[in-house]
Amino acid sequence: MCFSEDVTTEEITFEKKTDDLMSCSSSSSLTTTTTDDDDDDTSSSSSSSNSSFRRSMLRDEKKISKKNTFTNNNRVALIMGCIFSLGKLIFSFHLPHFLTPTMSKILYVPAFWSYDSTLSIFDNTFWTYGTDYGLMIIMFYLAFHILKFNPRNNNNLITDNKLRRRTASLLICYGISVGTGGLAHHFFLTVESRNSFAFRFIWTLCVGTVTAASGVMGICGTEIARMNNFNKKVVVPEWFWIGYGAFTTMVCAMGYMSYQRPACDIFIAGTTQTLSTAYICGIIIYSNFDTSFRLISFLGFMMNAPLLPIYSLIFQYTNWSLARINATLHSWLCVSWIIQGLVLQHISNTTNNNVMMMKTNINKKKNL
Repeated sequence: MCFSEDVTTEEITFEKKTDDLMSCSSSSSLTTTTTDDDDDDTSSSSSSSNSSFRRSMLRDEKKISKKNTFTNNNRVALIMGCIFSLGKLIFSFHLPHFLTPTMSKILYVPAFWSYDSTLSIFDNTFWTYGTDYGLMIIMFYLAFHILKFNPRNNNNLITDNKLRRRTASLLICYGISVGTGGLAHHFFLTVESRNSFAFRFIWTLCVGTVTAASGVMGICGTEIARMNNFNKKVVVPEWFWIGYGAFTTMVCAMGYMSYQRPACDIFIAGTTQTLSTAYICGIIIYSNFDTSFRLISFLGFMMNAPLLPIYSLIFQYTNWSLARINATLHSWLCVSWIIQGLVLQHISNTTNNNVMMMKTNINKKKNL
């Protein structure tokens, strides 16, 4: 009995120890399993964080590549604008000699900011600088009116677009040109005064704003093309026009457009607007406007084209005084520039209202 009891006790003790070992092993296995699960969770979370980090890096790389592409496109457009400007300048310098070979030899004598008393002629009468001042006031008023006028949409909210501001910029360029021209005609009465730095500065502003206006006009054409959803191949980049106008203005400041008759500088500068004028006229003609409006637009932008040959022909076939010639040409410019300003304002308002109506209809459909 004693043996059997001892054996039983030993068996119970052994079984108890065995159970303890089994429980320990199971708990350790559970712990190991839990640890493995935690490691899996940690690795999965780390992998997900790594993938999200990679995605963010890819997005940043795409943004950087887009930014670099955009910058490169601007650089190419800027260079192309300078190249086209150079070609247009060569054409402008030779055009007077082709149209009126006889008078161009008399009128278009290079000066390079050094005026000769035997060759230089500059009108100082009231009819010249008075019409300049009057034209300046009209241009500034029209620019102010376009900027001040805020068209409203159907919800009575003020709408705005770039074309209005750029139209005002074009008119301001015109106003500065005739305003500084009036100052030059009014106060620089002698050849000695015209050989001064003050005259060179003022006359550079006068002629340079005409060359700069060629770029602004082209930018207006680009904006009209965008507002009317033209094909991207037709939409000339703004940086092209910036390079075009800036290069021409730089050439003007260096004196390559300076002639013994300073009025001739303006005509050469005006012919540099040929490319931008042709572009904006083409955009307007192929837009969805009324035929009568297209004709008025074409007239406003193309009216200045005949002024270059007319100036030489007036000298050759009439006995008009400089005051009469200048007053007539200033009146001609006044009509042309007013038409340009009103045409661009009309395009800005009508196109902007159409875009707002389309957006309103889209929003209504989404709400439904």
